[in-house]
Amino acid sequence: MALTLSANRTDLYFTHISSLSLFHRPTFERRVYVELTPEQASALMASMFCLAARYVEGNQASSNGTIFDSRVDPARFYHVALDAAHRLLRNRGDGPPPLFLLQALILTTYHELIRSVQGVAWRSLGALIRLAYEVGLHLVDLPSRSANGDADSVDVWITKEEKRRVWWTIWELEVFATTIRRCPMGMDQTQQATLLPVADMYWFEGKKASSCFLESDPTLRWKALQNSGNENGRTWFIVINSLMRDAHYLSNPSVPQVRDQGRGGNEGKMASAQIASQLAILDNCVSCFGMALPHQLQYRPGPSSHSSLDSTTRKRECDKQVIHAMLQLAKLMILHNDCFRNDPPPTSDESSSDSRTNGVWPKYLHAAEQVVSIARDASPNHISDGDPLLPNIFWMVAAIQIVQATFAGAESDKLVAQSNLDLLRLILMRHRDFWNTSSILVENLRKLENTMDSIQGRVTAKNHRTPPSPVEGITYDSEFIPACNPYSPNVDLDREESAISGVQPNMILDDSVFSLSSGDDYCSTIIGEPAADIALGMSMEAIMSEIWEHANQNDLFFDIDILGGFNDL
Repeated sequence: MALTLSANRTDLYFTHISSLSLFHRPTFERRVYVELTPEQASALMASMFCLAARYVEGNQASSNGTIFDSRVDPARFYHVALDAAHRLLRNRGDGPPPLFLLQALILTTYHELIRSVQGVAWRSLGALIRLAYEVGLHLVDLPSRSANGDADSVDVWITKEEKRRVWWTIWELEVFATTIRRCPMGMDQTQQATLLPVADMYWFEGKKASSCFLESDPTLRWKALQNSGNENGRTWFIVINSLMRDAHYLSNPSVPQVRDQGRGGNEGKMASAQIASQLAILDNCVSCFGMALPHQLQYRPGPSSHSSLDSTTRKRECDKQVIHAMLQLAKLMILHNDCFRNDPPPTSDESSSDSRTNGVWPKYLHAAEQVVSIARDASPNHISDGDPLLPNIFWMVAAIQIVQATFAGAESDKLVAQSNLDLLRLILMRHRDFWNTSSILVENLRKLENTMDSIQGRVTAKNHRTPPSPVEGITYDSEFIPACNPYSPNVDLDREESAISGVQPNMILDDSVFSLSSGDDYCSTIIGEPAADIALGMSMEAIMSEIWEHANQNDLFFDIDILGGFNDL
């Protein structure tokens, strides 16, 4: 690959890839042309071009994906970069890899994660984490544990800052992938001593600036960052991302809690109470974070036109979008435990809890609407110049709109939800076309709509039946699918597909309670609860439980994903 032809494409990378900041721009050319060998430079630049090549003039987007000139096809650069990076890594033997090699592998892994978090990307990310630990990126600031680095020379500080960015970029990718796959993180947040990155302006100009560590205690994170004076947008994103991850961990544990129905049954209630307390604390932390957010990073609804602005302003606009979206996602994770919990049917003295649960749904919808506003107000170029991982949040919110469009009590609410869905679906389609990603996100929205129609038909038919007396119980028996993960053993995907339209859940009907039950767990609601404002007398808890019991596995939202772990019902 001729390095003499690469300058223009390098500029394309730094202009358009606003979600990553790995390279010290003032010294980048010196590194490529002087410090690295031609083979090393080719590996690094090919990894950059696998992202930047799609911006080359002449490439055209179509309904079948972007049509690339074969000379600038991102897939070509991806394979060149991957082959070269792995060859260089093998040549290192047992020696630690140089930093540029980690940067190249970050970009190829990023390219893979944009497509999906399945096997290839998942394994690449795991190897990347091991390499980061091997070179000690988790301990960049260990010797002094100083938050300002005053003892370091400017050159040393610049070098350390580059290492910090590599570490925290890998951390971001790790949070993204493990959240979707509902897996534990491989990076131990309590065992790291690497400062959060500062703004590019200070790094590029060689002006040392203070920062802080990511505190293990969530109540201290926003305080430490605010007190440090660090107003770097990506750093504030890291903090809200960490709060979202904590909320997801509590609401969607990798190993579901087993309820003990015997003498130790109170232990489950105690654990649930502890989780509720921790989520309440996180809720306060998220609110404090929003109020502490620097003025220039606060999102304000309104049409954006940052496509015409310089790359620095464009990056700041991107940061504002992803921070606001992640803040809303954190709220959704916190509310999830109340919206879609799986508790036994309430006794008479517990009926107030259902009012509380149903009252959470409007808050859930409000957080989702805030994400819709990001999509609505985004600039024309937000798909190409924004964060390519952001549409995964859009998919989740689109799924919520499908539920609302089907079951909202007011016709006007249904129409608004359907309109929101149309907008988000179009964005997902444009994202698919530009980034050449899998079409599974768009396809699964259609499958989810079919599932909702099936549920609505069954519930409508149920409501037209003559209800039995409370003594008599009418039960429609069926088998529940144990899991919807196509990569789990003993799961028949054809059988799972037929379940969307053919399998009816166990319905235990009496005068006041409609239950979707399986084994010892229940998802129930009081019919006619006004706070829910849901047609057909169903709470969102019951609706969502059946959706994710029967809906197909989503490619980017793995193993029933962040919408809920209902495969364990």
